[in-house]
Order: sequence, then structure tokens, then C-alpha cells
Amino acid sequence: MFFSLDADIVCNTLACGPVLVQDGAVVCIPAAALVDTVELRVAGVAPNSAIAAIAGAGGIGLVAR
Repeated sequence: MFFSLDADIVCNTLACGPVLVQDGAVVCIPAAALVDTVELRVAGVAPNSAIAAIAGAGGIGLVAR
């Protein structure tokens, strides 16, 4: 799933604790941590379940390729 952030947020990650996540970051959220609606939209995410693969805006270059 890809999404864009309109502001920088602090994400409490599983492995690294609090990390500043900016637009363009690459964050992994395990499927088991997602809470779906009946329409299969994401309604929520379990706390402290994200893993920041690229925390800064460095992911923008990967998406552009």
C-alpha cells in the first residue's frame, strides 16, 4: 500500500522506537497489524507495529524510478 503524508509525523516503530516519518518515507506495516472495514479499507493500525525502512524523504527517489 502506498500513501502520502501531508505533514511529518512521529511514528512509534517496532524496532527503533520513535522515528520521524516524512512524506516519501518507506514504512512497512505487517498485514496482521491492519484493521479493515467491511469494504476492505484500512480503519486502523495496531500501535507500535510499523517498521521504518527509509525514515526520511529518501524513498521519493525509489518511487520515481
